[in-house]
Amino acid sequence: MSDFIIISIIILIINSFHRDKTSAHFGILLSFALLFILYALRAHNIGNDTDEYIRIFNEINIHSKFEYEYSRYEPGFLLLNYVLKLCYNDAQIIFITTGLFIYYSFGRFILKYSKIPWLSLFLFFTYGLFSFTFTALRQGIAIAICLYAFEALMKGRNLRFTLIVIAATFFHSTAIVFFLAFLCKFLKPTGKTIALGYLTAIVLLIAFTVVLNYIFQLLPMYEHYASGSYIGETGVAGFLYSFLSSAILFFSYYVLKKRMRKTKTIPRIDTYGIILILLAIILYIVSIKANIFDRMAIYFNMFAIIVLPNTIKLLKGRSRLLALTTSIMVFFAYQAIIIAYRPGWISIFPYSFYWQQ
Repeated sequence: MSDFIIISIIILIINSFHRDKTSAHFGILLSFALLFILYALRAHNIGNDTDEYIRIFNEINIHSKFEYEYSRYEPGFLLLNYVLKLCYNDAQIIFITTGLFIYYSFGRFILKYSKIPWLSLFLFFTYGLFSFTFTALRQGIAIAICLYAFEALMKGRNLRFTLIVIAATFFHSTAIVFFLAFLCKFLKPTGKTIALGYLTAIVLLIAFTVVLNYIFQLLPMYEHYASGSYIGETGVAGFLYSFLSSAILFFSYYVLKKRMRKTKTIPRIDTYGIILILLAIILYIVSIKANIFDRMAIYFNMFAIIVLPNTIKLLKGRSRLLALTTSIMVFFAYQAIIIAYRPGWISIFPYSFYWQQ
């Protein structure tokens, strides 16, 4: 029941601060502060890899020359642990520091681009982003960094975009996939583009082994995934995300297409976001064969929490109310199903603080 209590508190906070734009933004920041507290003050058995991150922090020796002895972990993350341990010799500091950065970045992202920030916050929690950043700490940092890379890309600062993405790979190597966001700039959300995207996903799924071997030839540093738990028939998660993201994609495309006929102008974040969601869907479909791809898809599916609210904002009257109600019900139900039937995907609830362990 902990997750439903959190949702209820967030809804109460949002309802208390909805009078104007300034107070609404304060409500969003207050809600993210709540999520940060849960992230930062967790017990060591909360989250899939929390105990491993604590082990890394505790075993780093600050009294000898710093070496990257944990070869499977990225140097940026190890260096962060080393610096933090110089400041404070308690593993809880790694969660406090990374949580501040991750949730500040997402809060800033939502307030900058979302037309219905409270709905974006709701989706952040119910559509898996909160649980993902909570349990996948290194990749959570990388994704938060990529939010700044996206902003640079929107402003046409390509060099800055490149440097920021490279920086993100120092915390999680999968961040290299975000370079695809640059190529997506040149695509428009048309029916042909969407059809081609799904066709590409089907072809990749059929020719999976050939494509994977080619990727390993180009990027041999990822070849170790072939023999690990990242390759295999995963199914359920890929299907779920593909279905929900496809629903967001087609709904947004339909509404934006009608809007385009009337005004000829649609915010770049929305048209660009549809293409990025399409890319996420392609990766989710391929992840049915290998779940390493759903770790890559999250870099692009995070734009769903912006595109869906912005699309709903374009609707009027009963249409908007119906879309809002349906979205809340669907994603609330999705979160409830995951908690009830797939609790191992997140391992957050039932929640406890570190002083309760």
